[in-house]
Amino acid sequence: MNNLFEHQSVRRVLALTLVLFFAAVTTSEAATFRAQKRRFKRITLTNAVATEIYLRAQAFNKTMPDGRVVQMWGFAQDSSFGALDGTLSSPGPLLTVPVGNPNIVIHLDNNLPEPISIVIPGIPEVGGMAPVRNGDGRMRSFTHETPAGNTTASNYVFTLKPGTYLYQSGTHQQVQVQMGLYGGVIMNSAANVAYQGTQAYDSQVTVFFSEVDPDLHDAVAANNYGPGKAVTSTIDYHPRYFLINGEPFRTTGGFDANLAAGATNSRILVRFFNTGLRTLAPVTQGLYMTVLAEDGNLYPFPKEQYGLLLPAMKTMDAFIQPTAAGSYPIYDRRLSLTNSTTPNGGYLRYLVVNP
Repeated sequence: MNNLFEHQSVRRVLALTLVLFFAAVTTSEAATFRAQKRRFKRITLTNAVATEIYLRAQAFNKTMPDGRVVQMWGFAQDSSFGALDGTLSSPGPLLTVPVGNPNIVIHLDNNLPEPISIVIPGIPEVGGMAPVRNGDGRMRSFTHETPAGNTTASNYVFTLKPGTYLYQSGTHQQVQVQMGLYGGVIMNSAANVAYQGTQAYDSQVTVFFSEVDPDLHDAVAANNYGPGKAVTSTIDYHPRYFLINGEPFRTTGGFDANLAAGATNSRILVRFFNTGLRTLAPVTQGLYMTVLAEDGNLYPFPKEQYGLLLPAMKTMDAFIQPTAAGSYPIYDRRLSLTNSTTPNGGYLRYLVVNP
C-alpha cells in the first residue's frame, strides 16, 4: 500500500512539473510573438538573393454560366507596387520559384476594404510569424496584416523547399479564403524534377479546385456579413458553383474543357489543389496515378491509386503515364457536376494526351 501511495505522489509531482513547464513555454512564446509583431517591418534576407513578386488584392466581378454575377476577391501579379498592370483572378497567378533560389519576397498591395495578409501553409515566414489578435484574445490573423488601401507595400518573406503549395490570406480566413484570396506556388528540386530522388517529368498540368457560395459573396459585397448582420458566419455554407482552374465546366459559350497534358508514354506530373471547404475525391478516368507527395512533403513510398482523397486546403502531386492518346475525364467522384441548378457543369475537365 505504501508503494502505491509513493507511486501516486511521484506521478502527481511529474504532472505538476509538466504543467509548469508548458505554462512557461507558452508565456515565452507569447512574448516572442509580441516581439515579432513589433519588428515585422525590419525582417530581411541577409546574404541571399530573393525573387520579388508584387501581388495586388482586389475585388472583381465574375459572371457564372447561368448569368449570375458574383463578386470575387482575387490576386493580380503587377510589375511593381501600384502599377495595376496585372490581371485579377481567383485562383491568383501560379507563382514559380526558380530552381536553386528558394527565397521569395511577396510585396502586397491591398485594394480591398479590410486588412489581409499572405501565408504559405507549411512554410513559415523568415523571421517568424507575427499573429494579430482581437481585443478578446481570439486570433484574427496568423501573421502581420496589410491594411486596406496601403500606400507602401507590406512584405512577406519565405524560404521554400521543393514542392507544391498554396498561398492564401492568413487573415479572417473563413471569409477571405472563400472569397477567392488564394493561389499556388511551386518550386522544383531540379529542372523537370519535382522532388529530390524522384524521376524527371516530361510535362506538367495544374488542376485547381475551388468553389463559390454566391449568397456569402453577395453578403460580403453588400457589407451584410458579420455580427448583427444578415449573415453572421460561414456555418450555413452552400457552394453552388464548382470551378477548376477558375472556371466551371459548361457546354455553352465556346468553353474549352481541355487541359493539355502531354504525349503518350511520357511521364506527366499533375499538381492538384483544393481551396474549397470540403474534401474532394478527384479521379482520372482510365488512368492510374502514382501519388508522390502532399503539401510539399514527399511520401517515403509512392502510392498507386485510381483516385485521390483531397481535403480542404490541400495539395497533392501525382504522375500519370498514358499509353494511348485521347481525352481522359478528370472529375470529383463526389460529383458537384452542376452550375447552381443547371446540370452538366462543375468539376469536370479532360486531360488531352497527344500521340
